[in-house]
Amino acid sequence: MIPAAVELSQAPDTKDDARRFVDAIDLSVHGSVGSLRAEWETIERHSAISVYQRYQWIGTYLDSIDHCDRRQPYIVVGRLQGEMVFILPMVIHGGLVKRLKFIGGSHVNFNIGIIAPQYADVLTERCFEQIYRRLQGMLPGVGYIALNCQPETWLGRRNPVITQARQRSGNPAFVLDLTGGFEATLSRGNGKRKRKKFRSQKRMAEEEGGYEFCIPTTLPAINEAIDRFFEQKSKRLREMGIRDVFAEKETKTFLKTLARKSLYLEEPLLQLFALKVGGEIVAVFGGGYQNGRFSGYFSSIAGGKWEPLSPGEMLLYLVVEHLCGQGCKQLDLGAGEERYKQSWSSERIEIYETLIPFSTAAMPIIWMRRLYGRFRRMVRENPRAWAFYKRLRRMKGQAGL
Repeated sequence: MIPAAVELSQAPDTKDDARRFVDAIDLSVHGSVGSLRAEWETIERHSAISVYQRYQWIGTYLDSIDHCDRRQPYIVVGRLQGEMVFILPMVIHGGLVKRLKFIGGSHVNFNIGIIAPQYADVLTERCFEQIYRRLQGMLPGVGYIALNCQPETWLGRRNPVITQARQRSGNPAFVLDLTGGFEATLSRGNGKRKRKKFRSQKRMAEEEGGYEFCIPTTLPAINEAIDRFFEQKSKRLREMGIRDVFAEKETKTFLKTLARKSLYLEEPLLQLFALKVGGEIVAVFGGGYQNGRFSGYFSSIAGGKWEPLSPGEMLLYLVVEHLCGQGCKQLDLGAGEERYKQSWSSERIEIYETLIPFSTAAMPIIWMRRLYGRFRRMVRENPRAWAFYKRLRRMKGQAGL
């Protein structure tokens, strides 16, 4: 039996132990994050989290969707004898059948819980299975849980908020190890070819008026770079027949606010990088820091005459060099099997989605989502099927459908 004053060196061994431990935890729900700031920021300094779980990242996102009736903040906090154990930053989303999901949606690469370091070895999958059962009783109007973009491990630790109700996505994430500096980073991944290509890109850029690696540090420069990103990304996604997840006004406000707040932070919530050739921004890359690690949020490139230059890869080379110079330990390149990610990355991380029904009305939805997830994974992992799908999607985009 696990008492309330749990032995912190030992995790619950059985389902009954996990249930007794979780029953000793007081759960509270918050519709905003303001009252949690001091405790949250204390935990985030010492926990194995990504930038997407930082207090200011979550708070800025919630401010940007404050007027949206279809997304209701649902911040779950667990305490043991008054001490904070974990935070689950979630929202209730949807209309007829509501779902509980992590904050950030498709703009997050990695969703993990915010767990106090002294409980990191105590909280397990069994514990969170019990926590989700308790949430079910607290959410009579919610049909199911849908927690996406979950890695099995993060920074060497098991991700306990992922449960047996998960299924693997067909969209893995890629990470680049930056330890040892730029030369060591290049040497781990075909550095000779990368240097040769960069020299060729420099020559092409010089023929077009020269290049400049830019890190915007003023509001006008930030606005110029981020507006250029929105323009380039929208055009590219339209041509590829992909829905533009950056088109919403809330998303534009969110990213611009992150960038503005970052002017005063040692570890920016959003750091922008831009490549100019002949005075024109031809590529943009943006991401945020957490404890010496950089997570890439987005990137964009100019098309047309700039495509032979491969401006996105040229910019990435310069970004990696800069991050190494800053002493960064890791670069998260995000999800998606683009060629440049596979070329640069040193680690592939499988991503999972957890689907847990809270009501019988949600069962058909869960079943369909799982079926669609398996089908999508099969297509993504079959080179011919995926190439065919992308051609169809591109034809749709070019037809304006």
